[in-house]
Amino acid sequence: MLYYLTAVVFGMVGLTYAAVPLYRTFCQATGYGGTVQRKETVEEKIARHSESGTVTEREIVVQFNADVADGMQWKFTPTQREVRVKPGESVLVFTLLKTKFQLQ
Repeated sequence: MLYYLTAVVFGMVGLTYAAVPLYRTFCQATGYGGTVQRKETVEEKIARHSESGTVTEREIVVQFNADVADGMQWKFTPTQREVRVKPGESVLVFTLLKTKFQLQ
């Protein structure tokens, strides 16, 4: 009985040490836990889409939200509420920041 209990204890300690590498391997294989399965840079993805012709067809709408907490004494406003861009296209967007400070 002592041999079995000792084997169980050593088995549990061994599994404890192996848990992190086993979990990492599982996540890489399945994509679980936010692990990326396919490694592709943004430039490679844009090039792949430009070869297939999907870059010029698709348009992305980026909407800006300028909410602030109620207790803050400042106002954040985007000059544009939304911008329409195509993948790989650069766009410059401006925002306005207004503050009210009271010196005491």
